[in-house]
Amino acid sequence: MRIESSAAEILNTSVYEAWKSIGQRSDENIILGYRRQGEYICRGVDAVVKRALKNGEDVIVETLYFIPEALRAPNDPGVIAAYIYVSDIDRDQQMIMERSLYTHPSQPGDRLLPHAVNMKSWRVTRSAPASKGGYEPSTI
Repeated sequence: MRIESSAAEILNTSVYEAWKSIGQRSDENIILGYRRQGEYICRGVDAVVKRALKNGEDVIVETLYFIPEALRAPNDPGVIAAYIYVSDIDRDQQMIMERSLYTHPSQPGDRLLPHAVNMKSWRVTRSAPASKGGYEPSTI
């Protein structure tokens, strides 16, 4: 599969620095960079879900890129979409620090905490209300 150069550029950038492809660091550019990168990621998620549906297989896809309008797969009756929102920022950061114990043994969470300002901006874009085509979050 051939990836267009603009896609390759942003996909080879850390989500924490995707804003750099937009311009200066600002809340708006952090969100725009996240969303631009997420649009490409969501295409891949859709392809995985579509293939699982076609093959009659169960699949669980976890992604940082919860952008409801960029996902087509949740419109299929065979798909159950869930969004888990950690409303307590301190708990969220604790979970990031603990990730190396459970899911990311070679990527300790302390390298991510300096990007907490980005995560705060992402919370805005990931919490679309159901009335706007989003999903009501399950809060922990």
